[in-house]
Amino acid sequence: MKRIKYDNKGLSLIELLVAITISILIVGVVLLLTGTSIFQYKNINVDTNLQNEAQITSNQVRDLLMEANRGVSWSEDTDDNVLSFYYVENEKQMVGVINYTKNTNELKYKLYEYGDDPNDSKEYLLSSIVNKFTCDVSEVDDGELLTYNIRYFIDDEEWSDNNKFSFRNTVELVDSAEAIFGE
Repeated sequence: MKRIKYDNKGLSLIELLVAITISILIVGVVLLLTGTSIFQYKNINVDTNLQNEAQITSNQVRDLLMEANRGVSWSEDTDDNVLSFYYVENEKQMVGVINYTKNTNELKYKLYEYGDDPNDSKEYLLSSIVNKFTCDVSEVDDGELLTYNIRYFIDDEEWSDNNKFSFRNTVELVDSAEAIFGE
């Protein structure tokens, strides 16, 4: 009978170092790919959030402005930019206000009946990531067009939304609700 000889030498130090080095390289590549994927996902997620916020806010502003059937006004100062629109609904004289507050980066709106105290009406948030809201009302009387720009930001990303809005009703460019509804 032949005896089976077993080789009990095990792994040499060099074989062990080569195996550890290869394992470290594989783990390093996997971590690099994972880190890059996470970074790209975050950037894509921020861009998507900005675009979604811009689309939703722009649609809400358009829906609000669609109500205007009497007039609009625009005012800018150091703290706020205000777009007001005026309409009659069910024989009620209504005022809508879209207000951009510069120090809070919030775009809000409120609706109230003309003659009521505007401070008593509820204010609704359109967006809290706005860093600019401007309007060009120079074409309102000519072609019933209103151009507005809303610029959004999240982290270091910005998104600008430019819109030309055509009113479905004839409106006037006025200074205030009194010019439309009078006293």
